[in-house]
Amino acid sequence: ASTIPELHRRASIWHEEHGYIDSAIRHAIAVDDLDQAARLVDEHSFAANERGEVSTVRRWFELLPDERVRSDPSLSVNCAWNLFLSGQIGAVEERLHDAESLLSRQTTPINSEQVTELLCKLNTLRAILYGIQGRPMRSNEVAQQVLKLLPDDRRSERGILLLTLAVNFRDVGDIAQASQSYADAVTLLLAAENIMAAIMAVEQLVRVSVMQGKLLQAVEVCNEMLDASTEFSAPEQLRILTSDMARATMSHVLYERNELADAEVYVRQGIKQAKQGGFLQSLVVGYILLARILQARGDADGANKMLQAAINSAQMDIQQIYRVELTACQ
Repeated sequence: ASTIPELHRRASIWHEEHGYIDSAIRHAIAVDDLDQAARLVDEHSFAANERGEVSTVRRWFELLPDERVRSDPSLSVNCAWNLFLSGQIGAVEERLHDAESLLSRQTTPINSEQVTELLCKLNTLRAILYGIQGRPMRSNEVAQQVLKLLPDDRRSERGILLLTLAVNFRDVGDIAQASQSYADAVTLLLAAENIMAAIMAVEQLVRVSVMQGKLLQAVEVCNEMLDASTEFSAPEQLRILTSDMARATMSHVLYERNELADAEVYVRQGIKQAKQGGFLQSLVVGYILLARILQARGDADGANKMLQAAINSAQMDIQQIYRVELTACQ
């Protein structure tokens, strides 16, 4: 008769073969098969993050012993990305440092293509962190270096780097250049079905377009995301997530047009999705917009509650730009 551990092992293999990665990892963990669990987390976490499954990936890393993650450069980098996307920005640096010291000490020769890919992933996150720390020039330098190394077909990573450059241009006041980089990033990220980064890029491009008074351009971007969501090869719930977030982003335009009732409906749906998925940026942006909508509708108490909700969700290391915006809103 098969023993229970043997059944778990077989179940893990079966679930992996059929694409049920979450169950495959759980079965491997149930029998302490850390090699199988660590391999699955390493191979699938980056793509799952891109699909917006940030909370799920967070749980995967919590199931693995910390020393296991810290002893593997690839797991460390993937963990750093997940921490960043969950808004735990202060914890990212340590993971990147672990990965860098492991890579510099590598004695056994490893595939140089894999190392290049890992360094690109690592330095892309470094570029983003420099931007958040208020060092846009350094961030641009690192981002441009990585863009030179990345093959053209790596649309997802190229899109993330263009998004990073766009944020830096915005932060130094070069709005025209920022708009162009955001638009290029949106095109690449939607084509790569990197849903998580595409949502961020669309949100930022719409905010910049509204700031410039280009409301038609903002509507076009939201429609581009709505159209793309119907063509994604992703599961149904991700298509719904993307279309909900596109409509929530459209609320910025509806607010400007004083179509407050629709704006409120859409932004509340976006906030719900952002909470479920653990998308910190979308959550804070949504709360700020909802506060403005409620204030415009004469509900000052409701507006204050939403600002408080934004501050509470933003306490996890929110970027400087949102701190400034929250203070200004208050």
